[in-house]
Amino acid sequence: MLIPLIVSALLMGQTFMDPESEQMDPETAQKEHFPRFTFGQGGTLSIRAYGALKGYTFPQTDKDSQERGWHSNAAFSIGKVSFRYKLGEDFTARMDAELGTDRLEPQELWFQYRALPSLFLRAGRFKSPFGLAQVEGYLERPFPDAPLISGNAKDFYDTGFMFIFRSSLATLYGAAVTGSRDVAPSSNEEPDAVGRLLVHPFKKGSTGTLGSLLRDFHVGVSGSTGRGPSRNGFRGRTPGDFTYTPPATIRGDHRRFGVEAQWKTPWFYVRGEYQHDEMARQGLASFDYEPYVVKGWYVETGIPVPGLSRRKNGLRGLEFMGRFEQISHGDGEKSTDISGIQTDIAPLTEIDVTALTLGLAWHVSANIRLYFMWQGMWFSDPRQAPDFVTPDDWTSSTAPVGWKPTTHGPVHHFFLWTTFRI
Repeated sequence: MLIPLIVSALLMGQTFMDPESEQMDPETAQKEHFPRFTFGQGGTLSIRAYGALKGYTFPQTDKDSQERGWHSNAAFSIGKVSFRYKLGEDFTARMDAELGTDRLEPQELWFQYRALPSLFLRAGRFKSPFGLAQVEGYLERPFPDAPLISGNAKDFYDTGFMFIFRSSLATLYGAAVTGSRDVAPSSNEEPDAVGRLLVHPFKKGSTGTLGSLLRDFHVGVSGSTGRGPSRNGFRGRTPGDFTYTPPATIRGDHRRFGVEAQWKTPWFYVRGEYQHDEMARQGLASFDYEPYVVKGWYVETGIPVPGLSRRKNGLRGLEFMGRFEQISHGDGEKSTDISGIQTDIAPLTEIDVTALTLGLAWHVSANIRLYFMWQGMWFSDPRQAPDFVTPDDWTSSTAPVGWKPTTHGPVHHFFLWTTFRI
């Protein structure tokens, strides 16, 4: 069944908006062409489907035999169907479901009302307005995979209320959400408050060479704060689905902060983000543990290959892509006792991961893209790398006293992605 879907997507060749892309741009649907069905007076229903195939290989050591080999896998990594209902100019509803092996798993289900020309009110389950990569639609994102600092894609969704205020110079998002990131709200101690501000001074009414070049430039800042029960924190995971550091148990205050910038032109795009995520470990014992802190950044770019690409109803042909990123996991500030000695309460394994990704994207049509990517990863603690082999002189997997980790890498990863929409 999958092959006919891909072929039909290849043959259609029309430009359709990614069904997720209106998440942060309520006016986009008025500018794009959806296949639509009309119901009653002014009501329209749009149905979209899209998915991705992912194949990869990287070196990995068997934990039992300690033999190193190449771990390879190919799978249908994501499949979604999206329904959107629009009534007049003021009311919109949307439902997204992910295609599982035996069921549809709901991801988004919300209702939106345009209270004022520039003010939108939304209620239900939606993408929490934090960060750049987290709020993008899967096919809207230039890279096939999100940066390491973004974390688990399923954590992008939450339940609550959101407002979107748009002006010619800025867009403001604010939300109160459960913080559970589950389909059903859990017993959080209080909801999360989330906000995102984008400044795009050249977006509207840009004229002249400089205005046209900077029309798709923006800078932004995001933040969130909340408090929750005992749960898993951030999991360190590679695009090859290898967990290099398990999630720490967190409880209590959870604060995030991020800054972003993006610039798109007909000749290239460049963007980057920095995010800081601090998760308290309060009340897990008779005293509070040090907080779990994850912070990281990335810079990425895409450049159409001269002579092998063209602009026709979107980009066609080959595009060079690159991303450089780093992420750090640790347990934050150390406690200082009365004597002035720093102590580490319930220490976590501290690790930094640096990654460089290079490759080509082949924009076959408006509905299908192929990616050929290489990624090198450097681990500050070699024990966390997928291809680490325990030395023969170690009595166990535990490092001997006095052993100090040194940077290990690059660990080579190779990817082949296919994304399509129908």
